[in-house]
Amino acid sequence: RTMTFILAGIGLGIFFVFYALAASAIVYHLNAYSLPNWKGRKIAIIAFVVLSLLLIGLLLAAFFQVPWNS
Repeated sequence: RTMTFILAGIGLGIFFVFYALAASAIVYHLNAYSLPNWKGRKIAIIAFVVLSLLLIGLLLAAFFQVPWNS
């Protein structure tokens, strides 16, 4: 593994930490500040989490396809 891969991995890890903080704030605020009987709250939270996981999977797939040795 090259130094570029290590630096990019550290940057990706930092990105994941900040994204996890932002995503948890989004989920918390969707849950805390929506109307009590609004059923869209659960749908919005599930859709956000599923879309986030899908995009993180695509990000990781692209990250590991980069030819770091070149």
